[in-house]
Amino acid sequence: MTCRCNQQGLPLHPRGEPGEMVPWTYLGGRTSATTVTQPTEDWLDGAPFRELLLYVDVKDFDGSPHLYIQTSCVEDESGFVTMVDHALTGHGRTFYKVASSDTVPMARFVRWRIAGASAQWRVTFRVLAALKRQR
Repeated sequence: MTCRCNQQGLPLHPRGEPGEMVPWTYLGGRTSATTVTQPTEDWLDGAPFRELLLYVDVKDFDGSPHLYIQTSCVEDESGFVTMVDHALTGHGRTFYKVASSDTVPMARFVRWRIAGASAQWRVTFRVLAALKRQR
């Protein structure tokens, strides 16, 4: 069976298991003002898609950091809005579905951002994703 994938190798939903949008990653900060944003070259290009399925896996955490999944029509910081705000306060997997009918639908670019909620924080996480084409 051939995997139908987008240009970044993420499976097209519902034809397969989700692919890694973010591989297992360890991040930490010393202040609540510490924010880490996904590098531009790793952003997901969601242009031909209308639905995004996300699985957020957490192995380790401390200090309640927040994971934000954001989207924008343009490659400019000011254009990004949050689709998913996930408090990383527990181990395991959480599922999110972002559809074109949502209050904040998926636009062309999708990225993650993590911000601390306390003085010191750390997290080991990954994000799996699958996409559904527009009709």
